[in-house]
Amino acid sequence: MRRRTAIVLAAFLLLSLAGGWSVLAALDASARAVRRLLALHRSELLRETLLVQAKRVQNDLALHDTPSEPPLADIVDHARDLEGIIASCGGCHHAPPVRRRLRRLKSAADAYKWSLSRVFTLRANQARIAAATDQARRLGEGLVAEARRMRQAGAARIDRETPEVLAAMRRSRRVILALALAGPLVCLCLAALFFRFTAGQLRRLLHAARRIREGDLDHRVPPLRDEFGELAGAFNDMAAALEEQIQKARRAQQLAVCGEMATRLAHEIKNPLAGIRASMEVLAEDPDIPPADRPILERVLAEVERVHRLTRNLLDFARPPAPSPAPFQLPEIVEQALTFACREPGGGEVRVERRYDEDLPEVTADPAQVQQVFLNLFLNAVEAMPAGGTLQVRLRAVDGGARVAAEVSDTGGGVPPGELHRIFEPFFTTKHKGTGLGLTITHNLVTANGGDIQARANPGGGMTFAVILPARRKDPP
Repeated sequence: MRRRTAIVLAAFLLLSLAGGWSVLAALDASARAVRRLLALHRSELLRETLLVQAKRVQNDLALHDTPSEPPLADIVDHARDLEGIIASCGGCHHAPPVRRRLRRLKSAADAYKWSLSRVFTLRANQARIAAATDQARRLGEGLVAEARRMRQAGAARIDRETPEVLAAMRRSRRVILALALAGPLVCLCLAALFFRFTAGQLRRLLHAARRIREGDLDHRVPPLRDEFGELAGAFNDMAAALEEQIQKARRAQQLAVCGEMATRLAHEIKNPLAGIRASMEVLAEDPDIPPADRPILERVLAEVERVHRLTRNLLDFARPPAPSPAPFQLPEIVEQALTFACREPGGGEVRVERRYDEDLPEVTADPAQVQQVFLNLFLNAVEAMPAGGTLQVRLRAVDGGARVAAEVSDTGGGVPPGELHRIFEPFFTTKHKGTGLGLTITHNLVTANGGDIQARANPGGGMTFAVILPARRKDPP
C-alpha cells in the first residue's frame, strides 16, 4: 500500500511538474513574442519621431531669411533633438543591416548639421549663402527620405511580425487551456484508480467481516496485495483463533454436561453392578453348576467387567485426578506402554518402528497419566490394524528443547476427513465396540499436564497423533 501510494504521488508530482513546465514554457514564448513586438513598435515610434524631427529642421531651413524664421536657439535645439533621436535609434538596434543603415543615417545627419551651421553662420555674398542653403536643403530632403524609408521598412516588419506573435499567443493559450483541462482529468483518473483498488480490498474485508458476524467461521479472506494482504492474514488468524476458542468453549460445555451425566450414571450403575458381580462370582464357585451353564456365567462375568471398566472410564472422564508432576525420561514410559499394548490379544502382527532423538530432555508431568495417554494411543493404533501393520513412534525435542514431541503413527484405516475435527469429542468413535471416551480422556490428561495433542490423517492412510509435553527446566548455573 505504501509503495502504491508513493507511486501515485510520484506520478501526480511528475505530471504537475510537467504541466507547470509546459505552462511556463508557453507563457515564456508568448512573453518573448510580445517583447519582440513591443520592441518593433518602439523602434517604429522612434523612426516616426525621427521623420517628424527631420521635417521640423527642414521647415526651419525653409523659413530662413523670412519674417517667420524661428529664433536661432530653437533651430539649434531642433538640430540637437534630431541628433539625439538618431543616437537613441542606434542604442535600440543590434542587427548588422540596421546598424549599417543607422551609421549611414548618422553620417547624413552630421553632414546636414554641418550644412545648417554654414547656412546660419555665413556672412558672405548671397551666392555662397544660396549655394549653402541649397546644399543643406538637398541633404535634409535625403535625410527625410531615408527616415521615411526606415519607417516604411519598420512598419512592414511590424505587419509581418504581428500575425506570427498573435499565432504564438494563440498556441500558448491553447496549451494552457489543454493543460488546465487535462490536469484535473488525469488527477481524477489517478485518484479513481487508487480509490478503486483501495475500495475493492476494503469490500473484501467487509464481506469477510459480515460472514464471520453471521457465524461462518470457516470463511477466509482471499489473498490481497500490499498492507491489505497483511491485514487479511491477521483477519484470517483472528477468525481461526475465534473458531478455535468457540470450539473449545463448546467442547468445555459438552464436557461439563457429559461429566455431570456420566457421574450420575456411574453412581447409579456402580452399586447394583457390584452386587451383580459378587453374586455371579459366588454362583460361579458353586460346584453343582452344570458344565453347560459355566460358559454362560463366564460370559456374564466378562460383560460385567466391561461395564465396570465403562463406569470407571466415566468417572475418570467426569472427575480426572489432579496430576502429580515429576521429571522422568519419556522413552521409558513409552516403552512400558508399548509392552502392554503389544500384548493385547486380538490384533494382527504389528511391527514397531522407533525413532528417538539422542539427549532428549526430561519431561515434567505425571508419569502414570502420561503412561495412560500413550497406552490409549497404542491400543487404538493396534486395534486400527487388525490385519497387521506398522506402528511408528518418534520422539524429538522442539522449541529449542523447551518441549518434547512424541508422534504416534499407524497404517490403519484412519478417520474420515469430515469427522477428523470431532476426534476428541466425548462419545465419538468409529469402532463397532467402543465407548468414545478413550481419546477424550487422553486429551484431558495431556492438557492437564500442560501439554498439547493434535491429530492428522496420513497421506497414505492411517493416523498420526502428536503429543507435546513440557520439558524439565534447566537450573541456572
